[in-house]
Amino acid sequence: MRHLTTLRRRHGLARGSELGLTKRQLRSLIDRGELRSPARGWYALPGADPQATRAVALGGRLACVSALRSHGCDVPGDASVLHYAVAPHHGGRARAGAVRHFERVADDGGAHVQPLPDALVRAVLCLRYVEALSTLEAVARPRGHVFLEEILVRVATVRAGLAADLATDVDLASRSAVETRVRLALRAAGLHVVAGARVPGVGEVDLLVEGCVVVEIDGFAYHGDRRQYRTDRRRDRAAARLGLVVLRFAFEDADPAAVVSEVLGHVAALRERPHQPLPTVPEEVVDQLRALARKGLNRSSPRARQAMGTERGVPS
Repeated sequence: MRHLTTLRRRHGLARGSELGLTKRQLRSLIDRGELRSPARGWYALPGADPQATRAVALGGRLACVSALRSHGCDVPGDASVLHYAVAPHHGGRARAGAVRHFERVADDGGAHVQPLPDALVRAVLCLRYVEALSTLEAVARPRGHVFLEEILVRVATVRAGLAADLATDVDLASRSAVETRVRLALRAAGLHVVAGARVPGVGEVDLLVEGCVVVEIDGFAYHGDRRQYRTDRRRDRAAARLGLVVLRFAFEDADPAAVVSEVLGHVAALRERPHQPLPTVPEEVVDQLRALARKGLNRSSPRARQAMGTERGVPS
């Protein structure tokens, strides 16, 4: 049926005018429990996204991080808190457990979810700096640098300083919010870090610090099976043959201050007595590793240094 096709295409929620049904037909569907009406003129399937339904009931639409989650993006923060947008002239008060944003929206067919780029810009402006950065990285990572630049340009039209700091700190090689925090803390401590470094003979590692310490942040979901367990140990032995120290942290143990403290100790010791690659390691592999180490960055924006120092007690 046409109304079901429309509702499924719209994630289970649409205006009555889009469904091609009479008022009597709509009432019949509601009476039978096949539809519900969360707000005047809106109709939803029983399994429709409750956050989108709630946003419509409040006279708005999903926005910010709530809209990003609706688009399938994995973003940090409490998913139970609703972020929704209403027109600037909208009356009433914000509700408990909800964050209200004001926006001017052109007629876009009554969409109840902010388009992804709009939602990302709103989230970057809304969240605390480190959360904003990790959200920007998570959403932009699969979409590439052109998409990232477009978002930063839009942010700059509202807050130029924020956009400049984000451009300094963003790194699409980071693969999780925890990794982003650790990377920021290491760079704020003055250490050169390559995120997503491809170490010859080892493969991709989370972070290569000062060309001599590998930091791996392991989640149980990925590293908990036997096959991955063996692979990790083989990689660690390959790194040791190159003279690298490998530090593995479980997600739960990857407190940025603790990681920085431990890494600083190893870096200081290695500067006094560097580990040497085994004699069997080809010279061209050693040269590749040195070239990779030179790519390390210790750049850090004032916002990142302040955030990491305030939140984690990391020396900046």
